Amino acid sequence: MDSDGSFQTISSVTAEFFPPDERKVVEVPFFDDEKKRDKAFFSALGGAKPNTCLELQAGTYPAFSTKRNIYVRAAIPGTVEIIAKPGHPAVVSAASCVRLEGIVLLPDAGEHAAVAVRSGCVILNDCDIKGTVVAAGVGTRLYLAKCRISSAGDGLQVTGGATAAIETSAFINCATGAVAEDGSRLIIRHSRFYGCGRSTPEGGAVRALNASFKCFGGRFVDNKKGVELYSCDEAALTACQFDTNDLGSVIADSGKTIKLYAVQFWGKLPGGPEHVQLSEVEAEDRHCTFNDKSLRTGIVSERELLTASAGPLDLRLQQLKRLAVSRQIREGLESILRNAQSAFQWMEQGLPIPLQLFHCVFEGEPDLGQRGVAAILANRLKELGFLSTSELVEVEMDDVMLGKRSVEDIAREAKGGAIFLQVSQFPNKREAHTFYTRTREILEAFISAAGRSSILILCGERESIRPALKKAELAEALGQHVVPFAPYAPGELLNVFITFCENHAILLTPRAMEKLLLTFYMLDDRRDNRFTTSATVRSLFEASEQLHRKRCAAQNDNKLPMDEQDLHLPLEQIVNHAMSAQPALISICPNCGAPSPWFPGPREAVSYCPNCDHRWQPEWGIWRESTFLRRLLHREDS
Repeated sequence: MDSDGSFQTISSVTAEFFPPDERKVVEVPFFDDEKKRDKAFFSALGGAKPNTCLELQAGTYPAFSTKRNIYVRAAIPGTVEIIAKPGHPAVVSAASCVRLEGIVLLPDAGEHAAVAVRSGCVILNDCDIKGTVVAAGVGTRLYLAKCRISSAGDGLQVTGGATAAIETSAFINCATGAVAEDGSRLIIRHSRFYGCGRSTPEGGAVRALNASFKCFGGRFVDNKKGVELYSCDEAALTACQFDTNDLGSVIADSGKTIKLYAVQFWGKLPGGPEHVQLSEVEAEDRHCTFNDKSLRTGIVSERELLTASAGPLDLRLQQLKRLAVSRQIREGLESILRNAQSAFQWMEQGLPIPLQLFHCVFEGEPDLGQRGVAAILANRLKELGFLSTSELVEVEMDDVMLGKRSVEDIAREAKGGAIFLQVSQFPNKREAHTFYTRTREILEAFISAAGRSSILILCGERESIRPALKKAELAEALGQHVVPFAPYAPGELLNVFITFCENHAILLTPRAMEKLLLTFYMLDDRRDNRFTTSATVRSLFEASEQLHRKRCAAQNDNKLPMDEQDLHLPLEQIVNHAMSAQPALISICPNCGAPSPWFPGPREAVSYCPNCDHRWQPEWGIWRESTFLRRLLHREDS
């Protein structure tokens, strides 16, 4: 924690105590014999020099106490266990700084405590903690990131003036997720509390008593109680989400004013209690939303949310959003549709309209949504009276060049509609002149045959169609509207998947959305080009749909939403590990550039920037650790 009370990241705290350029990694020898293994471990702990990282091989190791700066990590995360002794936690720290990474921490049978921090600073990163973490004492600091905490007792206890900062962690099925009391400070960012308080009458997700509490981007789902605040000097919840916490989402009694900013309350509570219950305390709330439909039963279909008052053009533009195409594509087609709208008004006034205004070129690799966009364009032009039918006649340029289909027959078949002409051939240098000359002739013939009753949509990769458009007449007829189709970004791939779900009347749960989005970001990080088209996403959807149908049949309920267990995805093990904590998904404020938490939900959900109070509609969340975000920020800086 910085002196001004702002959040300090784990990486900055680690760099403070263990500078990365000076850090030395020492592999601790592993022995099958338990006594030899324990001796090697304690010997490494005792002999570790400052800024040394001890790396442990898979196995079980004894509990330890330390007053020295120690950095211990698992060679393979999740394969190293440190087990507490009877009556003592697995790790007791009174050092300046102890960092544990990728380790499973277990209490002794019958005990709850797994880690005790009595002074100094402890960092737990990517750890599985099966017991209680205790931080006590003025000046004591505890940092948790990417941790998974489950306990028969409290998940975290912060007391006696200590400070705890939690980031991208999950508290699951604890008696109480986190407890802060006696002048302590608790800060939570991008973390999840699920199923807490079920085993005890007084339990819940978070309880703060005579303490300071701040939460940014927290998710509280299916707990007995959400956040309880009693006599707190400072309490603020920003951009948090509560969904079906039985006895209330925010419960406060006495203390200073509670600040609620852009908090989402979902789900009607059983028994009728209010989401926010205040006694002898005031709340300052802005941009908070209440919806009695639970997100846990599935994402609300966007079709349910289209307003009947929207005009035809607005509906077509909303269809584009459901089609999940990129911003560039939407802007290109929106320009054509708005031109058509204006042209319709000219036509109503008796002014002549040149139909070639609506011929267009779709540039890009195949399977990026070109056909769906073409169908929307044809539908809208039919509504405005420029076409008599919205049917698309699909044609391959190769078939015309080889004489399998004639321009005249195709134009006759497409009369009053749209010709969707796809160019997929790449000529070699020797044949290029002949190929492009012949392409120009065919395009001229199509434009002539289309007349004033049809439109031509030319579709292909830039290298295969641009040379053919160098002729002035073709450039004038087709080059006015060139719509670029680039490979899908991770969020666009998610929207494609959601669209397939909507088309099959399948609801998607928030956790399924998160898992899909995280998978697409990880594939993007790996530059895996197999998963950048609608065709590959369709294959993922069809495999997931089969698993979903099997689960519906087994439970005799064909209306079950598609959950994360139904998804058939690559990188399953890596993604599941990331999902077991709470991946930080954000959206970037277009006004000031500040990050704001993003939660999966309806695609038209509104975000509010806690920095500048700007309101906007993010298209999808961005994984904070992705190279996609780094590329995005780099482009903005340059």
